[in-house]
Amino acid sequence: MPTCAGIAFKRVSRSYWFDTGGLDLQERQAVVAETQRGLELGTVRVAPRDVPLDELEAPLRSIARIATDLDLAIASDNQKYGINLLEHCRMLAGDLQIPMRLLHVDVSLDRAHVTVYFAAETRVDFREFVRQLAAHAGAGVLCYQLGARDQARLLGGVGSCGRPLCCATFLTEFEPVSVRMAKEQSLFQNPVRFAGVCGKLMCCLRYEQDAYSAGGEHPEVGMQVSTELGNGIVIDHDEWRGEFKIRLTVGDEVVYLPQDKVRVMRNGQCADCKHKHRHDVETEPQAHQPGMEEEF
Repeated sequence: MPTCAGIAFKRVSRSYWFDTGGLDLQERQAVVAETQRGLELGTVRVAPRDVPLDELEAPLRSIARIATDLDLAIASDNQKYGINLLEHCRMLAGDLQIPMRLLHVDVSLDRAHVTVYFAAETRVDFREFVRQLAAHAGAGVLCYQLGARDQARLLGGVGSCGRPLCCATFLTEFEPVSVRMAKEQSLFQNPVRFAGVCGKLMCCLRYEQDAYSAGGEHPEVGMQVSTELGNGIVIDHDEWRGEFKIRLTVGDEVVYLPQDKVRVMRNGQCADCKHKHRHDVETEPQAHQPGMEEEF
């Protein structure tokens, strides 16, 4: 097994395995690595370790050297060069009348490659843009059209919670987020309320989803339930305490009951024992015989 280290090339990005080439590396150490875009300055995020071949992406590239003060100075100059190049890209796109919004320009350490990130409503033909930019920069040019989430990660911002965006501070990869997650967490059923600055569902809906899923199936807000105190409707659910807030049908009283004392009613019937009645405190329904259970 080759000895590899996990290298990240941006402040917030996933790590890639690189052959250490026998170098003695430490976490958070700056290194220069060979990539498909030439030499790039990266940071060791995962300390060197033996990695099985089936976990590596071919071809396995190598770390060229530990970054020197000269490498860091060149990288700083390249950042300034990238800012100037971004302004030129915006002028060039305007002259060519290409409907694209230029966001950022990355320059490889050896200035052999330039990477342009842009946003556009539809697919655009940027072949002439690339040709003229390559002639101006004297380097190879790659263009990437970013989606809404990647734009937010690149530009940064502040979320509705008042904190910097998760995607711009620590999230290295985007995980799928669905409206069902918001429903299971008893959030307001208004997509605008749990949409991020990118206009997509907030990534933080994913954080607690495993805990809600681990809790198993349970009555949802608005469902009719049968309890030891009578029938009612679920109006709130505290996942962490395992309690349901229920408004009883008789007397309009609001009570708090643990999950094991609440049973979903379907068509006026208790889903556990299939009869129209209430369960007493002392009496629990008898266990069903194997093979006699029904699914609803």
